[in-house]
Amino acid sequence: MLNITETLQYGTDADCRIALDQLDDILEDDTVDDLRDQIETLKKERDANKLHWWSSGSGRIELQITLADARDGSHPGPCDATIASLRKQFYIRAQLAYLCPDDVRAELAEYGAWDDEELVDNDVNLSRLLWIVCGNIIEEVEY
Repeated sequence: MLNITETLQYGTDADCRIALDQLDDILEDDTVDDLRDQIETLKKERDANKLHWWSSGSGRIELQITLADARDGSHPGPCDATIASLRKQFYIRAQLAYLCPDDVRAELAEYGAWDDEELVDNDVNLSRLLWIVCGNIIEEVEY
């Protein structure tokens, strides 16, 4: 049987609610409210570091990015600097290294935002793709 601490750390949301309801019977109300707030903070931190899967419309490209990194790569204003920084992270760099340049070019061409001449440079295309991935993950999670 999991103890309450393990339940709150590793249990499902339903398990956590049950554990908190049990604690509610034992502790003062303020203590349980504080615990609920702490759990919500922990959940947000856990979710920010969880990998979110993205797949292109054609299914030829798949990437996994944390929510925190997706937020860094998709924000108002120019994102070039943050995308360049994200591309240096090992887990992102490794995924991008395995992508076929023709697949990346074809995926970006489907967006219609760039012409053939603009899609020649694979390095630039990888940055564009990462920017799109970050935006799509943010939209999926937050909207």
